[in-house]
Amino acid sequence: SPRDVEEAVDETIRRARTLTDLLACAEGPLEFSDLVSLGAGDGNPGVLDRDLVNLRRFLVGGGRSSSVVFGHPALGDYFREQVPEPLEFHLRFSQWGLSIIDELAKGTRKPSQVPNYLTSHLCTHLQGAGHGTHALGMLLREG
Repeated sequence: SPRDVEEAVDETIRRARTLTDLLACAEGPLEFSDLVSLGAGDGNPGVLDRDLVNLRRFLVGGGRSSSVVFGHPALGDYFREQVPEPLEFHLRFSQWGLSIIDELAKGTRKPSQVPNYLTSHLCTHLQGAGHGTHALGMLLREG
């Protein structure tokens, strides 16, 4: 029915917006698994595969074994200006990183399993989310 088609289109647009917002707020390339962890494709790898195909003209990478970035820095700048609530995405990155730290502390994740993105950029997102010195101190204690 037309209503079903409209709902499907709205969902595709919402997921594409989430994906471009995540990439725009990222401080570097994100792996496919990072994007799934951050909720791109509604956290579903098959859905994310389709979403990446839909946006392939704007991206470099995008396979399950490659990192994903905008194809040109100007695209990143454009999409960054379109993000309605950048703080929401700093919080999303921060929560992801803090959950990884928690897993490390509990012994359910090995240090070698920490995503490279978080190793390089978690502190920036913590500061952007307003977590400040408390979260940074947690990083150092759990380290």
